[in-house]
Amino acid sequence: MGILLLATGCTNSETSGDNSEDAGTQSAAEQNIEAFLENAFTGPTEEYEEAFSGKVEDLERRSESISEYYQNNFEPYMSESLLEGFINSNGAIQFLRFAYPDYVLATEEITLEEDEDYYTFAAEVSYTKKRK
Repeated sequence: MGILLLATGCTNSETSGDNSEDAGTQSAAEQNIEAFLENAFTGPTEEYEEAFSGKVEDLERRSESISEYYQNNFEPYMSESLLEGFINSNGAIQFLRFAYPDYVLATEEITLEEDEDYYTFAAEVSYTKKRK
């Protein structure tokens, strides 16, 4: 088993200036970031394997499966233009493609820190061999 620790930043689209949330509760932005990170660093799931494997012979159906995968796992957390760039850069599958088909990634811990208008995060991700 291996552990991968990642750190980067995400912009905060909630810059209303009202940060009167109770300590210990997550804002909607924090919940979205965490859900996004869980999707990016967990798997490959059955849905991922179905969409990206060669099992779907029909090219049009495979394209639809991949599109559905992105819509289900990333679209709720990103703007349309950001999602398009993310998909075009293979950001959504960047880490999962290294695991597939023999390994599985699992998000162990996510730490978020808010700065003035962006978030930084650290994600502890386990990398384990699949049991056959």
